Amino acid sequence: SHLQQNANAFVRLIRPYTLEDNLMDRSIKGMFAWFRVKDPDLFNSACLKANVKVIPGVACGAARDWFRMSLGHRTEYTERALTALADALEELRTKNCYECNGTGASALPCSPKCKWYELQP
Repeated sequence: SHLQQNANAFVRLIRPYTLEDNLMDRSIKGMFAWFRVKDPDLFNSACLKANVKVIPGVACGAARDWFRMSLGHRTEYTERALTALADALEELRTKNCYECNGTGASALPCSPKCKWYELQP
């Protein structure tokens, strides 16, 4: 189903930037992905940069680091949005990484002192 395809795309592209989500077992119950991000400020900035609309968790009574995204759109549309968001997240993450001077292309991983250290693969 397109819900499952969209969930798979979310897991592949956005999960590295999350702490948890409701897609852990990949069995979709409903059309929304609920997820908690590692860095809400980074995520909000990336959404603006990528022109991707998600619902902040606070609008639904959740904490500020939670978000809700519809998986009910066409698969091609969702894949484009998730790709744009993942690209923006990576660009902003590396741009703001002071340990690697914003290049993201260091031979060594950023040190644990780096603000973005937890987001590294």
